[in-house]
Amino acid sequence: KGNPATTPTDPFATFVSGLPANQQGENDDPDLDGVPNLIEFLFGTDPGDPSAAPSPVSIGGNFSGASLNASHGLALDPAKTYRVVEVVVPTDLMGLSVELEASQDLGFNGDATATEIGTPAVNGAMETRSYVLTPAVEDAAALFWRLKVLR
Repeated sequence: KGNPATTPTDPFATFVSGLPANQQGENDDPDLDGVPNLIEFLFGTDPGDPSAAPSPVSIGGNFSGASLNASHGLALDPAKTYRVVEVVVPTDLMGLSVELEASQDLGFNGDATATEIGTPAVNGAMETRSYVLTPAVEDAAALFWRLKVLR
């Protein structure tokens, strides 16, 4: 009697439903473009088309600790230089969380951090977020960063 309860459809499951069953996971990359399904979902790009990959992360620029301290109230070494990376993401995150990960090697083992600074700059359906990476450029032989999206 009455209407049977319906289970809400998972938008991510719907998004990957046309992919082979063994390529429907959040971290799968069926088109081998280096962008996992969950990031393709966030940006609305086709996970089966390598030419449709989003590129939300910039190379960024270097700024003095003194200027970052003055403009963002940070407590960085004023005499050192820090990398600031900009990330462009949709304003509608569809319930997902987005962060930037940083590392001094490709292991992403916690030896560097990415801290969001300032207020995101909204441009239509997208927003630009800025992150300062630590350690300072002078203290790291290399710095790597990547976008992390979680449900």
